[in-house]
Amino acid sequence: MFVKNPRVQLSWQLYYKLIHQNLSVPSYRVMLGIVLQHEFQEHWHDIYCDLPEQTESWAELSEFRKIVGLSGRDWKKQCASAVEELSGTGWFADIELVHGNRSIKWTLDRAIVEAQLDRDKYVLLSLEEIAACRTSLEHQFVSELTRTRQMKAPEFDCHALKAVPKRGNNIDWKRFRPRLERFFDKWGRDEGTSFVVGTARSHLGDVTNVTIRTRTSHTNWFGWALYKFPPNSRVYLYENGAMRQLGAEEIFRKVREKVPGFIPAKKRQLKRAA
Repeated sequence: MFVKNPRVQLSWQLYYKLIHQNLSVPSYRVMLGIVLQHEFQEHWHDIYCDLPEQTESWAELSEFRKIVGLSGRDWKKQCASAVEELSGTGWFADIELVHGNRSIKWTLDRAIVEAQLDRDKYVLLSLEEIAACRTSLEHQFVSELTRTRQMKAPEFDCHALKAVPKRGNNIDWKRFRPRLERFFDKWGRDEGTSFVVGTARSHLGDVTNVTIRTRTSHTNWFGWALYKFPPNSRVYLYENGAMRQLGAEEIFRKVREKVPGFIPAKKRQLKRAA
């Protein structure tokens, strides 16, 4: 099963199953490795919806764990923990460690095969990038960043990410912001990359959602769109290694800037907006 820098193609339906399950880091990696193995075995076919028992497969852990990025002295414990967690998702008819815990064996549930069939829209995740994630929140963030990477105007909302720190039904911005900045530091290193963050707020001041927008030399944000958020939102800009809040006047100036990945608004549009 060895491949160099493997990438896993997930249908949108299967991707959202994974991202909304809030899997631990080892379990997310193992699940992606399982999907990749079935890609090689050409199991993503409607015939297996009627015969899901024929999706039974196995892998030697000594090789499998390197591909999915399980390392360190406790990698066997990580594998055992992942198998236990995945067995409770309902995605497998059976999953277990066998041969003295030297191999992992599983049979997919029909629903997972069906979810992966329609890949007109898909997400292509790098196992190398996922292996570099240290927390569930980070691999959810990186997965969403990857999903939106090919969009002309890439953005995603954070409220649906299960690992985002919450306070009741709202996002705990005080805890979330420093983690977000660390992710930007780590995953936004490419020259010319910046992030615009909008925090939607209730009348009580609670953060109800956080929207992240990416600007690079390849994006195509137009006019006010990059900085336009619901009323009473606070807007932040991350660039050059720092994140700061933007005021209305600075946003107005930035809308007129000519920078890669952003099409400035026309003067007549600015006058009309003013």
